Amino acid sequence: MNILLVDSSVQHLNRLVKALKMNSLSINVMVAMTASEAYEFLAMQSYDLIVSDINLPDESGVSLVRHVKSNYPGTKAIIYANTDKETLVFLKRQTGLKCFEKPTEFDKMIGFIFKTKAKN
Repeated sequence: MNILLVDSSVQHLNRLVKALKMNSLSINVMVAMTASEAYEFLAMQSYDLIVSDINLPDESGVSLVRHVKSNYPGTKAIIYANTDKETLVFLKRQTGLKCFEKPTEFDKMIGFIFKTKAKN
């Protein structure tokens, strides 16, 4: 399974990579700290899943995942954001994506990723 993580926080990226690699050797993880980097990675390789924060330095993560949904229909997307529950519910309705609150729903999101992996 190929996963692209997009977050401007090195701390969050490191935690995600560690959790994913520790629990599965069959997961390939790439990291991007901006939407621009994510677009470059998407142009070079296909991904099964993209996990993105909504607050990126150069573009909204919501815009990024909309681009992924439109241009890479085989790629699933998750929003992982440090925001309130109401905003996450709104984003879920607006995008139709799974949304997880950072950092409180970390374990829940990791579990969802592994369930998604098992289905592939």
